[in-house]
Parts: sequence; structure tokens; C-alpha cells
Amino acid sequence: MGCRAAGFGLRVRPSGYRSWIVKYQDRGRQRFVTLGPSSSLQATDARRQARKLLERAALTGLSVHASKAARLSPTLVEYLPEFWRDYGVHWKPSTLTTNQAYARRELIPEFGCMRLDAIERSDVLRWRDDLAVRKGVFNRVLPLLAVMLGYEEKLRYRPKGSNPCKGVARYKRKLPERYLSKPEYRRLWQVLAAREAHAPLRGCDQASAVYRGAPWRDHRFALGGCPL
Repeated sequence: MGCRAAGFGLRVRPSGYRSWIVKYQDRGRQRFVTLGPSSSLQATDARRQARKLLERAALTGLSVHASKAARLSPTLVEYLPEFWRDYGVHWKPSTLTTNQAYARRELIPEFGCMRLDAIERSDVLRWRDDLAVRKGVFNRVLPLLAVMLGYEEKLRYRPKGSNPCKGVARYKRKLPERYLSKPEYRRLWQVLAAREAHAPLRGCDQASAVYRGAPWRDHRFALGGCPL
């Protein structure tokens, strides 16, 4: 398979399991990184992650500052246990479980092997475009990624104010309209009538005042009902 990132390839096990890999030199030592299974990680996404790793490895040794940054900044996969331990206390157990599932299904395949300080706004925008057919998933997971990267800044894994999620818009979704059915209108009126008998309503709007005390049969609702 041709690839523009040297050291990037697809490994096939005797069992048939396929995974994307990247091989590179880091301070004179050869390193071998598995990016993820080909069944859940697209070739374009794996190649992008490989290129990021290769770019980071190429900077190693150019300066003391660059070398120190490369050692201090972990990958997203390496950082997650620390994040769940520190930040998970702010969530209910059910919320923590849901967020961990989102990270496992959506964030790790996309950003898992990337260094925290290498995740850029362009990476987030490409991820947004990839989820154009699953807008609801992106809208739910983007805040989680933003919180993760924001906490990274507090731990000094990223420069302050560098959160690439800042300003990235969620997908606009048309909220579905919900109409009451005739049986639902009937139940609603029964509840209001019972409430009125127990304690007269106060501050009714004009429409409610018109219908107060009138029997159900006197109401003429349109076939489709009224929106909630």
C-alpha cells in the first residue's frame, strides 16, 4: 500500500487481525507504535496520526526545549487514566461511564496516539467534517474533548489558551415538533379540570380563560392539534 508517511503501514496478523502501525527513530532508538485496528480506524485518519508522530520524532534533539516538551506531553491514550482519575470526581458515576464510552468509541480512534500538544484546531475541524453524517455524536463528544484539552492546559501539557476546541461550532439541528393527540388533549383537560376543582387556577392567560369551564365537546381543535 502506498503511503506518503515513511514508516506507516498495515500489519496483518496470521489470525487475520489488521492494524495500522508506524515505525520511526526516537533519539537513536527504533520505536514501533500501533495506531489502531483497521476495522475502526480509516486509512486517512491513521495516516494523519502517523504523520504527527513522525513530525514530532523529527524535532527531537533540535533544542533542549523541544526535547523536554516531547517528553512531558503524553499521548491522549496515556493521558486518559490521569484525566478520569482527576476530573471524574466532578461527574455522577453514570455520566463518567458515558463519557468513557464516548472516548473509547470516538476520541481514541481519532486522537488516541497524538501528543496532547500536537492536537490542533485543523485536526478538530477535520474530525467534525468526518462526523457530518453523525451530527448528534459530534455535538455530544465535542464538549468532552474541550474539557479534556482544557484540563491539559492546567497540567501544563499544552500552552495556556491553546484549546483547539474553542470556537468550533456544533452542528445546528432542527428540533422536532411535538403535537398532542386527541386522547392526550382529553387527558390534559381532565387533569386541568381536576386541578381547577381542587384549587382555582390563577393568572390564566386569555386562551385558558376562554376554555375554562367549557365541556370537552365544545372544543374545536384542528385535526393536527396544537404544538406543545
